[in-house]
Amino acid sequence: MSGGAAASSSPAKGSGVISKGGTNPLKQGKPVPRPSAVRKTRAPSPVSCLTNTKPPVSTKKTPSKDDAEPKIQRPSFTNSHELVTLLVGKEPDVKRFVLHKESACFYSPVFKAAFNSEFIEGKTQECRMEDVNENAAQFLVRWLYHQELTTLVAPEGKCSQTDFISLIQLWVLADKLLIPRLQNLAIREAAKICSKAGVDPSLEFNWVYANTVPESPLRSLMIDYCVSKMDSIVYTTHPDRFPAAMWMDLTIVLAGTMTSMVRRRHDPENIVLLYLVPEA
Repeated sequence: MSGGAAASSSPAKGSGVISKGGTNPLKQGKPVPRPSAVRKTRAPSPVSCLTNTKPPVSTKKTPSKDDAEPKIQRPSFTNSHELVTLLVGKEPDVKRFVLHKESACFYSPVFKAAFNSEFIEGKTQECRMEDVNENAAQFLVRWLYHQELTTLVAPEGKCSQTDFISLIQLWVLADKLLIPRLQNLAIREAAKICSKAGVDPSLEFNWVYANTVPESPLRSLMIDYCVSKMDSIVYTTHPDRFPAAMWMDLTIVLAGTMTSMVRRRHDPENIVLLYLVPEA
């Protein structure tokens, strides 16, 4: 009997309970880790804290190189004594614009090739621009020095037809001079004032179509103005303002913007009664 009592007071074999001093941790409500789960830990060294610690996660987006605005390159004017002349307009009303050669050649590869060639422009350092008005030339020269355009808007919101003509001429000129950045700036300004009081783009439809190629952005600007802004009475009162190619462009755009509801409304099968003539 005494041997059985001694056996019952010893811990069961394989129970995983470590008893010391007669205290059973299970009775104290403490979890007992298994031997396999007990691991020795080592305090991190100062070096490992510096090399292994992960940086805090930031929710702020770090701007990439693509997001950053490109730095605008400008001429250095190391040869500021070299000048060129733009002869604008036709005789006898030619206007002379003198500017730094470096500025003209820096922004326009056409100017660079012309003023450094063996042709008349290279020998005289002059370039004739007969189909450009004076205001468009002023816009060009201002942009070559400041990369900006300024159009005047009166306090009552009225703009100048001359400014609009100059901007569309500037767009065509910048296209010839291979200055796309100036083209984009010119067409932005033209789009901004085309529906302002004092400006009538329909007066320039023939000029635009005579000086641009099919699918030109400038032609698209004129077409979109017609679709969204122009009074429909202009089609009947001034049909001479619309070149033949423009009628075709308008038809294509208008057909593409028709909704299914409008198409059903104009379906010949649905409105056939409108086509009937009075019967005797």
